Amino acid sequence: MKRLSCVIKGDPVSREYIEREIHKYRLVENGIKIPEEIIEYYIKQNNIYTYHRVIRSNKKEYYISYFEKIISNNDDESIIGSINFFRSHHFCGKYKMIVFNQSAGGDIFYASYGGEDYGKIYFLAMHDGEDVEPVLLANSFGEFIDALEVDPEDMDLLMALPEDKRGDLP
Repeated sequence: MKRLSCVIKGDPVSREYIEREIHKYRLVENGIKIPEEIIEYYIKQNNIYTYHRVIRSNKKEYYISYFEKIISNNDDESIIGSINFFRSHHFCGKYKMIVFNQSAGGDIFYASYGGEDYGKIYFLAMHDGEDVEPVLLANSFGEFIDALEVDPEDMDLLMALPEDKRGDLP
């Protein structure tokens, strides 16, 4: 998995801390398994905001906004805390989603936590109504991260970052 540029970094997290939170929210008992690549990303990189924001798929461009924190004091702002919200949402509940990113317009990027598509990454256009189907973007979180590109408009901002914060460049 490539290293993304880092504009804002989240608080450091450990595997033990993540596992305690998973236990606290009873995810295992509810059949929810967070893909290992997501956990590894947050342990090793934990970049909340990056200039690697564009993914191209199906001849379209999708722009991420920021990565949700894996753990937060505010459940609405964390991946683990929001899983139960999305499970109970009348529209999103049918997709078994772990939302890890949102677009500026409120659309969501998520990993599937169950079924035949476990670990696959999707885009769901929330503003298009409830009849829209998710778009498959990657077969894994690592593939998704590796496909992210720097928006050309952000290249000057990226190059202004200290070298150790630029991530893997094209």
